[in-house]
Formats: sequence, C-alpha cells, structure tokens
Amino acid sequence: MFVRLDSHFTLFEQDLDHSLFFQVVYFAATFPYVILLILLVTGLVQEGAWDGVRYFIMPQWDQLLNIQVHTSFIIIHMARFSINITLFEAPPAASR
Repeated sequence: MFVRLDSHFTLFEQDLDHSLFFQVVYFAATFPYVILLILLVTGLVQEGAWDGVRYFIMPQWDQLLNIQVHTSFIIIHMARFSINITLFEAPPAASR
C-alpha cells in the first residue's frame, strides 16, 4: 500500500490526480471572496446604502464634543472589563 522513500516521507502507490487536487484547493481558496464580493455589491446597491456608509465615515463633531458620550463609554467598558476579569480568570500556574 505504501512506498517508503526515506524516514520522513511516504507516498501512496496509486498516482493521485494532482490537477483535481489543485482545482479543489483553488476553488476553496477563492470561493469565499467571490461570495463576499457579491454580498458587498448587493448591499451597496440597496436604497439608502450610501447614507449608511456616510454615517460611519463622517464624524459627528457635536457628539464628539459632548461629555455625556465619553462618560457612558467609560462606564460601560469598565463594567465589561470587570466582568471579563471575574468570569474568565486564568487558572493558577502549576507549582514547580
């Protein structure tokens, strides 16, 4: 069943069709990008899509100068950090 070449490599006796293998690898590597491109184009041609893109790109200067935005951000992230520490605490190191 196997042909031994040296201590590190073994080959099947049957000659595999390498072109089919590379076609499968090429398809598996490129197919997700094709689907993502299709979804991007589909999303961008929807009505109001550019308004949403502009909303995320253009800053709202009046909100950046509002102190309430920054305090709520700090409170939320401090609470999230403290929950993260207590729930996902690292196990103690093994004694040597």
